[in-house]
Amino acid sequence: MNSAPAGPPARVSSHEAILLGVILSAGAALRVAYLLELLHWRYAREVLLVGDGRVYHEAALRILSGNPWGVPVSYQDPLYPTILALLVKFTGSDLAGPLAVQHALGVASAGLCFAIARRMGGPVAGLVAAALAALSPVPIYYEGLIEKSAPGIFLFALATWLLASGLARGRAARVAGAGAALALTALLRGNALFVLPVAGLAIALARPRPIPTGKAIVALGLGIALVLVPTMTRNRMITGSFALTAGQGGANFWVGNNAGNRTGTFRPPPFLREDPRHEEYDWRAEAERWAGRTLDRGEVSRFWLREGLRYWVEFPAAAMRNTGIKMLLFFSGYELPDTQAYSFFRDYIGIPILRWPLPAMGPTMALAILGLLVSLPLWRARAAELGLLAGYAASVVFFFVLGRYRIIALVPAASFAGVGAAAIVRHARRREALRFAAAVAVLVAAGFVTRLGRWPAREALSYINLAVSLAREGRYDEAARPVAEWLAYNPQSVLARELEGKLAMIRGDLETAERDFSGALALAPQKRSLRVAMARLRLRQGRREEAIAIMEALVRDRPYDTDLRRMLQGLRASGPGR
Repeated sequence: MNSAPAGPPARVSSHEAILLGVILSAGAALRVAYLLELLHWRYAREVLLVGDGRVYHEAALRILSGNPWGVPVSYQDPLYPTILALLVKFTGSDLAGPLAVQHALGVASAGLCFAIARRMGGPVAGLVAAALAALSPVPIYYEGLIEKSAPGIFLFALATWLLASGLARGRAARVAGAGAALALTALLRGNALFVLPVAGLAIALARPRPIPTGKAIVALGLGIALVLVPTMTRNRMITGSFALTAGQGGANFWVGNNAGNRTGTFRPPPFLREDPRHEEYDWRAEAERWAGRTLDRGEVSRFWLREGLRYWVEFPAAAMRNTGIKMLLFFSGYELPDTQAYSFFRDYIGIPILRWPLPAMGPTMALAILGLLVSLPLWRARAAELGLLAGYAASVVFFFVLGRYRIIALVPAASFAGVGAAAIVRHARRREALRFAAAVAVLVAAGFVTRLGRWPAREALSYINLAVSLAREGRYDEAARPVAEWLAYNPQSVLARELEGKLAMIRGDLETAERDFSGALALAPQKRSLRVAMARLRLRQGRREEAIAIMEALVRDRPYDTDLRRMLQGLRASGPGR
């Protein structure tokens, strides 16, 4: 395989422009159809405003009500709630308006994908890359969530284009813009902070580079400072410390680097409640239990970081194995679920576009692997694109892999996919049989790799979150249906058994609640919320002493959990009949 051209033709031809317009128009039409179908579903609000989406939405409403800070910097990255608040204000809608703008950003990202890929591999590369970004149902799904993926994809794409074109043309202003876009991406996804030094390294290694190294690095630094200095000043006003972004980095590192997680993705520890509003408290309480003393915000994050590093020191072979799994997951064709699941929207909600035979992440990643290999001989000319993609991939693998974390790198990945496709087309046109066969063989092998990185899904959360939203509105009968449907598919689901038991308690069906809680505890005996639920059931059954015993055991296990101590005190103070 020979390398693709070092640069594109000087101007976009009218033929290219027409094809690009068709691709982007088709992408826009798909997004309009998807959004209308989603908002037409009777539980659209309930399924969108769950988990992190609910936290972001509530924070945006706080900003609009006069609280300029929205989300405390101590735990949540602050930028997306601010963006959401602006979109709610200017569109006059808290769902349809922001989602429509996010879909528009998706189309714009596909346009940037064309420009990035065309610079590397020519017109074919640009058009293929734009088609993969515009027509894939995967980014359309993420753009349709109250979630930071859509602005993250766009900002990272913008940073990649600005840095690559700025270095190639010697324009310091574009390099500075790349720094600002990368910093904004980091305020959406804190792991993107790791990409900032990689961008500086890419500048130093890039050749040819009409702009001097020092000037380019200064420009990059100024762009970064333009965003992060005001942010740090804001954080100082709120918390008293010049924090860069959210304070959950240590906990996230431990999640992906501990002996209990062999999946490479998010596996919640038993002390962590599913509601993200409780995450900061739960992480702190558990860290204080382990440390044997109270800890401030910074100490909590550093504690979990040290525990994750301890895992690497004590179990290096297992840590390397997990890292290999995470690398496979990053290039997987499968969307690892979290609060929401792609398969839930496709199968349960039944949005038709997600079922159409459109290019998903599997073909994109397989072609991207080919494109990366094709680009290696020209690595200095493509240092910006290679560096930013590799840096972001490493920042995800360093922690743990989820679909919504990986999708931020969609545009650089699709751009290299375009390069890979252009290489195959070029060899076919030139009748270079050996090179064509080698490229196809690599593509087939890469396709096999994208099918390796799959792990049992956590789609249960989508069913559970819908049920929780309905229960919160007092629609208990409706809430029971998605729980029952998931249990029919997976009777061993701890989350579903726990929620079914809680709904049974609300109905007064204590026998069903006993069966569900007992079955769930047999599967997850240390789960905090389950043990609390069982204590409440015992109290409802008139077995007050057993309820107190359960809570006392919990407090012994978690002596720094003030919520548990408060519940125990209330239980002791209540009379036998209460």
